[in-house]
Amino acid sequence: MSHHQQPHQSFVGGFIGIASWVARLVARFTLRDTLEQHFNSTEPLGLRLNPVMTFFFGGIYFQYKLNEINQLKQTLRYQNLPR
Repeated sequence: MSHHQQPHQSFVGGFIGIASWVARLVARFTLRDTLEQHFNSTEPLGLRLNPVMTFFFGGIYFQYKLNEINQLKQTLRYQNLPR
């Protein structure tokens, strides 16, 4: 019994792979825009997310920047405590 794939199966699989990669990329940049909008309007912290870093590192880069924001907010909270 032969286990060869039909040519259309390979094409469909490749197309699905590319489509999922594009969808992930669109979601990544949508999240980038949402984060920048939030942290420059609702909570104005001057957040700037590098598009190249977003493209290559995505979630890891976002987590790094969110940790920076958390540290900044904790520092501001500490500085504003009554002494």
